[in-house]
Amino acid sequence: MPKEDRRALHLQAALQLESIDQGRTFELAYHFDAAGESDRALPYALASAERARAQHALEIAERQYRIAERGVRQADDATRKRVAEGLGDMLMLRGHYDEAKEIFTLARTLAKEKFEQAEIEGKLGELAFKQGDVKAAGEAIERALKHLDSFVPNRQTIFLIGAFWEIGVQVAHTLFPGILARRTKEATARDRLTIRLHSRLAYSYWFQCGIIRMLWAHLRELNLAERYLPTKELGQAYANHSVAMTAIPYFSRAISYAEKGLSIRRRIGDIWEEGQSLGFYGIALYASSKFSESTEKCQRAIELLERTGDRWELNTAGVNLAFSFYRKGDLQKALEVGKKVYTSGIEIGDHMASCISLEIWAKASGGKVPSELIRSELEHQSENLQAYSEVMQAEGLRLLGEGQFSQAAFVFRDALLRVKIAGLQSEYVSPLSCWLVTALRREAERIPPSAPRKRMTLLCEAGKVAGKAIRIAKKYRNNLPQALREMGLLSAMEGRVRRAGKYFDESLAVAEQLGMRFERAQTLLARGQVGLHAGWPEAAQEVASAEQELRAIGAEWVLEEYQSGHAAEKPVTLSLADRFDSLLEEGRKITSALTEGEILTAVQKAALRLLRGERCLILKIAPDSGEASLKVVAGEENEAFSRTVVARALETGRPVVIAEGISGEVSDSVVLSEARSVLAAPIFVQGRPIGCLYLMHPKVGRLFGEEETRLASFITTLAGAALENAEGFAKLEALTKSLEERVEERTASLKAANQVLESEIAERKKIESQLERTQEQLRSLSLRSQLVLEEERTRIAREIHDEFGQTLTVLKMQLSFLEKRFRGERTPISQWTKSMSEMIDTTIERVRKVASELRPIVLDDLGLAAAIEWQAEEFQVRTGIACRCLLQEEITIDRLRSTTVFRIFQEALTNVARHSGASRVEIELSEETESVFLRVRDNGRGITEEQRLHPKSLGLIGMRERVRACGGEVRIEGVPGEGTTLTIRLPLNHQK
Repeated sequence: MPKEDRRALHLQAALQLESIDQGRTFELAYHFDAAGESDRALPYALASAERARAQHALEIAERQYRIAERGVRQADDATRKRVAEGLGDMLMLRGHYDEAKEIFTLARTLAKEKFEQAEIEGKLGELAFKQGDVKAAGEAIERALKHLDSFVPNRQTIFLIGAFWEIGVQVAHTLFPGILARRTKEATARDRLTIRLHSRLAYSYWFQCGIIRMLWAHLRELNLAERYLPTKELGQAYANHSVAMTAIPYFSRAISYAEKGLSIRRRIGDIWEEGQSLGFYGIALYASSKFSESTEKCQRAIELLERTGDRWELNTAGVNLAFSFYRKGDLQKALEVGKKVYTSGIEIGDHMASCISLEIWAKASGGKVPSELIRSELEHQSENLQAYSEVMQAEGLRLLGEGQFSQAAFVFRDALLRVKIAGLQSEYVSPLSCWLVTALRREAERIPPSAPRKRMTLLCEAGKVAGKAIRIAKKYRNNLPQALREMGLLSAMEGRVRRAGKYFDESLAVAEQLGMRFERAQTLLARGQVGLHAGWPEAAQEVASAEQELRAIGAEWVLEEYQSGHAAEKPVTLSLADRFDSLLEEGRKITSALTEGEILTAVQKAALRLLRGERCLILKIAPDSGEASLKVVAGEENEAFSRTVVARALETGRPVVIAEGISGEVSDSVVLSEARSVLAAPIFVQGRPIGCLYLMHPKVGRLFGEEETRLASFITTLAGAALENAEGFAKLEALTKSLEERVEERTASLKAANQVLESEIAERKKIESQLERTQEQLRSLSLRSQLVLEEERTRIAREIHDEFGQTLTVLKMQLSFLEKRFRGERTPISQWTKSMSEMIDTTIERVRKVASELRPIVLDDLGLAAAIEWQAEEFQVRTGIACRCLLQEEITIDRLRSTTVFRIFQEALTNVARHSGASRVEIELSEETESVFLRVRDNGRGITEEQRLHPKSLGLIGMRERVRACGGEVRIEGVPGEGTTLTIRLPLNHQK
């Protein structure tokens, strides 16, 4: 059918329907639009769009708004704004953020009233927030509140004061609800918009500005909403309050207000409102460690929100559902929901959801997240610090999974520092400390015994962070099992086995209490592994049980981590644990010795006590002779030892144990035939072998087992570190002695020189004092001269203006009389009077100009601002350089400072005309904090540093002296090619 015929049929159908039933708005809008009569379709499309929107049929509502959009070309601005705003709402709810931004920007240009402008700015802020640009969101919402003349603090201190005030109001509302809250009056549209804007502002502050600003904005919203009869805004405020209370944290209040908000919204009967409240209820329950209840609420929220089509709120509920699954130990579901939310976030540009879902993905998979996904999200995050911290958690977990422990620690440190600076505090950033401890511990585990300092440094840092993590986790209990487990593992690595057991027991108790299956399995595995080393009963059974549980929940990667982390470690038996106190005591003796002899003696005694040998030698390699020349430096000098065993220990770099004799060199065989057990452990200093610990027993065979081998390694490692310290200490002593001698020599010569110097200093101070007095006198004289000059200028200007001006005016009047007397007569007198009258006019004008140049009358009569404006206009007329003035009219300033500012301004304009080559000058005058500010900025070539400091720049020097005489400051800045800025500040209360 031809297009025209189709249009005719549609028009015929539309007219027929319109005559029968105008309530069939959907069909009428469709047929009129298809007929090309979009203007006639407009009212029906608008009505249909709003009906569909009320039923959360977002796609249909968008289609109807599109029809209305085609019909608004001839409509008034109010209708065009209504269509644009409605279409923007639908696009935002459906996740088409870029197009929604264009439509809202158009609506903003059509908004005429401040209320309408505030509405659109608020929606632009909400849109920016959903796109993850929390800074732009906050700025837009603050602009919206200013349109409504609502106060927004501009400094942190004011935010703090405001937060305390709003807390006080809320406390009063809570204690006396019948008197101070929920009054009987209805909220106006303006009131309700103000409440909604504060709600959105709190969202923005939550993610970027810390708890103080968030509390101020949120409590302001809540206190305003409680002034009126219950509205959906009050339901929203209560839902928001439940989330805000999780940051304090005050979990019982969070759950209570979540229930209140849900109750109000259910009475309203809006499924979107109910769905959002259920989602927020889930957040409060999750933060309160009630994971099963949180899962139930989030799932119900998703069911309702899916019916409304709001994908952003769906993502929010989905994120918290995934977190709850993870905490319960249902890793597969957590991973499935997390990936689904990530995909949705990417599709609609919801970077907040995609960032947080990456964290869940990483936690539920052991860090198996594609690195390119994390990099992509990091590129989008600038001001949204909470989202940034979530992505950084994902990146740190990915690095942990790949075994890059030091890089993971760096990532967690960076995120923690940013969170601390911003003052963020919530359940979602609190795990950072725990994961930093994990990274530091894993890194320390793979440090070899030959680098004890590095290992000790890492363990020391990990211990401090773990203590902080436990303090944080006692407020946000979801992280407490991990924090306690990490402290237990650190204690075990430091040899504090009993202390480790206490931490493991507490971690298990918390995990079982909170129903955290995954955390319980990890702690059980850790306790079992340490228990195997320490000989705890049932340790093997605990390890087996933990392994079975971890495989059941799909966390095999945890088992891989433990196998890789402990593959090189051997069990420490109970007998070694019994010797722990002796080990600590002997270790302290070795490390506290300061000379080589003391250290080696302490090592010999420690070996005899701990390793149970009968005889012990400390052998040292002679300098510059290689390993062949060994000397006994501790023990019996004539005691025989096996060079073969010692050579093997030095060659392998590990302890060597011999039992019941070995075959080797003849001399060695003779030696070993008298020793049934031999242990040799090399001693290294800065990576090079310097000697060997040699222990033997002639009667007991197989005396030295794995325990003694590890103890020998520990003792020789301590010996190497202590010897390294001793070398440094010896060098330091020699250096100290040398320095003392040199100091004594220098002291005598310096003493004589010091006396000469003191006399010179005294003389110089005297000269400087005289110079300062002279300079002060010169400044006082200069100031007095300027005052006298200004007074004389004023007097002369007054006399010229009053005396000459009046005289010339009288002459002008008399000539006018003569001119009238001889008017019409062609005589020389008539021509002379006319010529003289013109000369007098010129003279009067010249007299006025001279008087103004000497002392502008306007400065004394109308004040500084008027004088500057007059001078700028005169300058613009004279030079053709455009002047733009931003002047504060009422400035309380005395005559001296007024004159100083004006004269500096005149000098500045003179410099602009002479040197700048500018085409425009901006002048600002204002009074701030008991000071007057003048700023003159041009767009010329810009003053250079050399010109600014040149000693012949007398005009600039004069400016500085004038300002200094009044106790002020002057700053002159130039940017090549961009112009020069002169700024002066004079205190209004300065006494000179």
